[in-house]
Amino acid sequence: MLKKIFKAVTVFIFLLLTKSIISQQTILLKIKPQYKSKCFMSYISIASLQSILQNKQFYMKQLFPKAYFPKDTQDVFYKYCVDISTIYEIQFKENVDINKIIQQINLLPETEYCHQKDIPELLYTTNDPAIGVQYYLNNTNAFQAWDIFKGDSTVVIGIIDTGTELAHDDLWGNIAYNYNDPLDGLDNDGDGFNDNFRGWDIGNNDNSAEWSENAAVSNPHGVLVAGMAAPTTNNGIGIAGVGFKTKYLPVKVIDSTGVLSRAYEGIVYAADHGCRIINCSWGSTVPTPFGLDVVKYVTYNRKSLIFAAAGNKGHTTNNIYFPAAYDEVVAVAATNQSDIKWEKSCYGYHVDVSAPGENVYSTYSNNSYTFGWGTSYASPLASSVAALVYGYYQKQLNPFQLKAIIEQTSDFIDTIQANQPYAGQIGKGRVNAKNALTQSIQKSVRLFNYEITENNSTAVLTFSILNLFKPTLNLYAKIRSSSTCITFIEDSIYIGVLDSMQLFTNGIYKFIYNISSMCNFDEKVDFFIELYDSQYTETFYYPTIVNKSYADISNDVLSITVCSNGRIGYHSFSPVFGNGIKYYQSNSLVSQMGIILYDKQKASWCFLGKNDFKSKQKVSKTETEKIVISNSIFSDSLNSTPLKIEVNQTISLYKTDSLKHFATIQYTLKNNSNFDFDSLYVGLFSDIDILNAEKNKISFDSLLRLQYAYSSFMNGVHVGFCITDNFQKNYYAFDNNGDNQSIKIDDGLNLIEIKQIFENNRYEAGNIDGNDVSSIVSYGPMYIPKNDSIKLTYLMIFGRNYNELITNSLYALSFFDTTISINTSSLFNNVLIYPNPTTNFFYVTLPQNNNKIVSIKVFNNQAVNVYSNTFYTSDNLILVNHGLKKGLYIVQIQLNNSQTYYRKLIIY
Repeated sequence: MLKKIFKAVTVFIFLLLTKSIISQQTILLKIKPQYKSKCFMSYISIASLQSILQNKQFYMKQLFPKAYFPKDTQDVFYKYCVDISTIYEIQFKENVDINKIIQQINLLPETEYCHQKDIPELLYTTNDPAIGVQYYLNNTNAFQAWDIFKGDSTVVIGIIDTGTELAHDDLWGNIAYNYNDPLDGLDNDGDGFNDNFRGWDIGNNDNSAEWSENAAVSNPHGVLVAGMAAPTTNNGIGIAGVGFKTKYLPVKVIDSTGVLSRAYEGIVYAADHGCRIINCSWGSTVPTPFGLDVVKYVTYNRKSLIFAAAGNKGHTTNNIYFPAAYDEVVAVAATNQSDIKWEKSCYGYHVDVSAPGENVYSTYSNNSYTFGWGTSYASPLASSVAALVYGYYQKQLNPFQLKAIIEQTSDFIDTIQANQPYAGQIGKGRVNAKNALTQSIQKSVRLFNYEITENNSTAVLTFSILNLFKPTLNLYAKIRSSSTCITFIEDSIYIGVLDSMQLFTNGIYKFIYNISSMCNFDEKVDFFIELYDSQYTETFYYPTIVNKSYADISNDVLSITVCSNGRIGYHSFSPVFGNGIKYYQSNSLVSQMGIILYDKQKASWCFLGKNDFKSKQKVSKTETEKIVISNSIFSDSLNSTPLKIEVNQTISLYKTDSLKHFATIQYTLKNNSNFDFDSLYVGLFSDIDILNAEKNKISFDSLLRLQYAYSSFMNGVHVGFCITDNFQKNYYAFDNNGDNQSIKIDDGLNLIEIKQIFENNRYEAGNIDGNDVSSIVSYGPMYIPKNDSIKLTYLMIFGRNYNELITNSLYALSFFDTTISINTSSLFNNVLIYPNPTTNFFYVTLPQNNNKIVSIKVFNNQAVNVYSNTFYTSDNLILVNHGLKKGLYIVQIQLNNSQTYYRKLIIY
């Protein structure tokens, strides 16, 4: 007995570790469809991506090279179809900084999304084998349904699971065999899978879906699931299935280590191979763009309906699992013989229906049978009812029509006393096969494609409408919410007549509501939209986030996600909230950015794994013809040892052409502690990533006091930071990995390192070929008495090349900085000499975006021409090397042989 327990524990630990390793070292990348020409079967011709991945050992593959995209533009679902052919999986064979790689790839303009691969878990529990009966056939009225219709053998349920038992007496006869590809070693049907005669093992990429063939860990979960969905009925052996003649396609998604590493890929395989009903008795609490893409592809492109288990933690955390919670999927909770919610079944407003899942009898390993408990078994049972209905309607139903029939013909069980605590959260009812075949659905309308637009405290909710069955007469909608922070201004909409399969997507249907000032920031709110028509009532559930504490500001050149928790660019990283910082509509140029406060032995910051600042006032925006201003307030109260400083943050963008290329970041800091700060440092951290983050450098211009980041292998975008106020200024440039005696920040920061950063300047970073670099520009030490405040300004400046960065920096500094002695008297004539005074060279700035012939002459104080040259340039800045002696000179700048400017020049 002890050996069995030890083995079970060992296997469990092995599974956890294996799942962790696979998910930590595997990413999913989707290239935007417009860049499909750069995608090939196993290679992507994007130079910057290759640069990110160079010197790393990895395996890359295209997940769905033959993904289907409909050509019929008149199809009602055409506009919702997705292209998944550009999704790639990259699995690293070594330990790498996976989060950094994901951030770098997401910066590429070709990337639609890149994220870590999530590994779902099986949603079931089992007891020892025992003799029992199939009570669920009575509960679902299967016997009465069979008197009407016994199923269609051409209807196939895709069982996406751990495999099946190919020789089980009650299963082998109902496998959907692919007679177009017999077992002869060839891909006879040309689908890319050799000998996929009886399903496929995607987890191990072979043609055997046998559950017991895994080298390390075998799991018969899929055998029980198959027995609940499509056992061979009326064969004189074992059990019967509600779908009667319905077949099933076993798609094994567990790999040799026992992990569901190919779960969503299995869904695509089933849909691509004709399964219009698909069952997923597994899930994860993490929603991902990849998972949603797969669900939409299967639903809209392939017209298949997915059923998924709601989960088995309803007695503890009651987690929400995906794919069940995706809007297009049928989420199934579990009940017992008395139609009472199974104790452990998850519940919630996202649940669509319930089905028996407690103490159900099904097929098991080694040609046997057993009892099972779990939503894993409720889901395939519901899918078998759907298969019966789909065949009865001669396979003419789209997925939403089929979903509506299953939901509306189910038996309402909320009124059962034991279920009343879960009313409205165990779906429309427990599935009923007889009702689904006999009850005519007159009306059902589907709401989807929800969009919310917030304008300070007022928001508008729009949606699309699809009428699934008979025309409506006087359809109208009413919205409600249990949240106390929502007050509706317009809560009713008259829709009127909608023809059968009529689709409205123009957003004319709007609910308007106010968000209370007492509402928590980023609060989850449940909306319930009730539809009414003659003899028709239905309620739709829509969860969302309101009172977002972050917002985007932009002009024609710059766009920034402004946050109220000390960060800039991204409010959070898991999940990702925010769009970063973009210049000329590039992908984001920043991975992390935010404020840091330090005084003696205390520090508060919000990057590199820390989150010390709490929002006190969400971001508000004010916009005029000349400026966009954002404001927010936060404090460091989330720090266990706070400095008790309140920060009022103002970030501004400008609309005047010469000022569009920089942003001002201003902090007003109030000392709310009970003591004076006599050595406070305030820094702005930025991890700027331009193209390949590992090929970046940081340099410093001592005259402008400008620290700037750029790519080492091309003359591209430059991003600089200036600090302009009359306090001591500090600059620290990091090689993130600790190269060149830099403080290493790849492993985070501590107080000793923070003290060194503020007390020691390091102006440059990046090896000869570049590196992953970051910087902190800061003021300090400063004195702030208790209850007093101080205001600090930082400038973030951009240029498409070095010359533009310098020019834009001069404009920014002339606008804000009175501490730098440069000749700016004629700055807004767009002609300027810099640096001035100088020692051996100077730049001449010119009007932007104008091809020029530039003649430059230098005269000494006796009016003698000592330098002369002509330049043909389209750049807005040129360099003049002169070698003149010390003294005062006059520089003549003539543009296009017409406009002439004179500037003083001092050489020292």
